[in-house]
Amino acid sequence: MVNNLYRVFRNNRIKKNISLFGVSILVLTSAICGCGNKKEEMLDSQGRTRLELAVVGEDYNLSELILEFNKTQKDYYIETVEYNRLDITEADEDLSVQLDDGIAKLQREIVSGKGPDIIDYGESFTTSDICGEYTEDLRDYFIKEYGSIDEGFYENVFDAFSYKGKLYCVPTSFFIETLVGKKKNLDGMDSWNLDQMLESISKKKGMSLWPNASRMDVFSEVLTANMEQYIDWENGKSLFDSESFRKLLEYSKELPTSPGEKVSYKEFGEDKVLLYNVNTGSEFEVAKIRTLFGKDDLLFIGYPSDNNEGTKVQTGATVLGISSASKNKDGAFEFIKFVLSESVQKKVMDGFSVNRKVVNDLIQNAQIQEYATDSDGEKGLCVKDTVELSDDEIIDIYNISEEDALETEELLSGKLYSCNIDWNLYFVILDEANEYFDNKQDIDKTIENIQSRVSIYVAEKGM
Repeated sequence: MVNNLYRVFRNNRIKKNISLFGVSILVLTSAICGCGNKKEEMLDSQGRTRLELAVVGEDYNLSELILEFNKTQKDYYIETVEYNRLDITEADEDLSVQLDDGIAKLQREIVSGKGPDIIDYGESFTTSDICGEYTEDLRDYFIKEYGSIDEGFYENVFDAFSYKGKLYCVPTSFFIETLVGKKKNLDGMDSWNLDQMLESISKKKGMSLWPNASRMDVFSEVLTANMEQYIDWENGKSLFDSESFRKLLEYSKELPTSPGEKVSYKEFGEDKVLLYNVNTGSEFEVAKIRTLFGKDDLLFIGYPSDNNEGTKVQTGATVLGISSASKNKDGAFEFIKFVLSESVQKKVMDGFSVNRKVVNDLIQNAQIQEYATDSDGEKGLCVKDTVELSDDEIIDIYNISEEDALETEELLSGKLYSCNIDWNLYFVILDEANEYFDNKQDIDKTIENIQSRVSIYVAEKGM
């Protein structure tokens, strides 16, 4: 889960984005720039104003979006410039490597009145990217254009990506991460903190927390659910000296070090497993979960957190902001409008669209049984998704129920918070936690070291 996300994160950063490079070359070769140095004076052969888009890291969706925008737009065209994300783990591997911090470079350029018009923070977006407030608050742009945000978009998702109440960037798609179990097994709670979760599982003799709940799995999942609560970006402070973080370390240390054998998902129906980890961008997820748990009522209780808000939201791929130094802010918002339009959002492949109508249409279509004719001329129901209960039992899903549809919309429209991980911080914490798990230092020293290292990092980022 978290570790798998990191592997994707690392692999995507290592791969060269050929298509994005191709977009830049295509636009550069087709553009005829004016003599001035100001961006607003750089026009192509059609008299369109040039917009510069900064790509922080990799975003394999972006090239196609830019090509389509440049093809259809009459007033603007886009060129890209790449900025590298700082990765302290790469520096640890080779201390001779001098790594560029693309976010810091962007901020310096914006302060000096230069830099791009648009920024795509990509799938590795984290709150620390925007805490310096170098991008426009987009909330007024949306209200001016659409009248309100929530009518056309998932405003709760935008709120989760906000900083100090301001919408400095918007994701174009998202994933939901949460924990779900049978309502009858969750002691009358609809949310919980770590103490409540530990008390609940202690009562369930012979029941595991969730499938293959190993030390690092539980520690990582609960940690990332609470990282934003353990960090005060605004004041540059680390809050890992909290009692809840101490209890997380202590509890995790007592868990098995390896995930064990492959789980049989029949165990959910048999009440051998308390919770199921949800990480989804699919309208079929609730139907799949209901298949696992049987006829009992479900409860999406979320991860344990100090403020009892445990349903996480993570970006799909593209996260866009407008530079506060841009001379073409209206043009930059034209690109954001284009990316969030219904016709473009229908093509979203990375999670749920932030466009409400697109998601509502998908949920409605998922309720309809569809038929197709096979190569032998036999007509049968189309399989839209599957559930693997065990190696020898796979259940086909042909459609979702009305109850599944309502549950899905309730989940997407509920209270969410961002879990877009700052991987540099994550590995600082993991490094020290492993010293404690391996009995190389006690818990007090572990927390002291985490406080010190995180405080230095956050102080440099916070404003």
